[in-house]
Amino acid sequence: MDINLSDKTGIDLCKEVKVLYPSVFIIGLSTFNQHSFISKMMDNGASGYILKNATRPELMEAIRTVYKRKVIF
Repeated sequence: MDINLSDKTGIDLCKEVKVLYPSVFIIGLSTFNQHSFISKMMDNGASGYILKNATRPELMEAIRTVYKRKVIF
């Protein structure tokens, strides 16, 4: 889930999705690597956080890791 969305922030949407669908895994995806964005996303239920400049193998590994119910940064 991207942090920057047109209608609301991904941080807020993450919380809403987790309330409605608690079993959904969410990985924050952003260009922002500031601790405040990462911690807010994680506090709202994300299972991980990865930067948009991640390589395809890094993204695939993040998905696999979160699927195993582990946290990825």
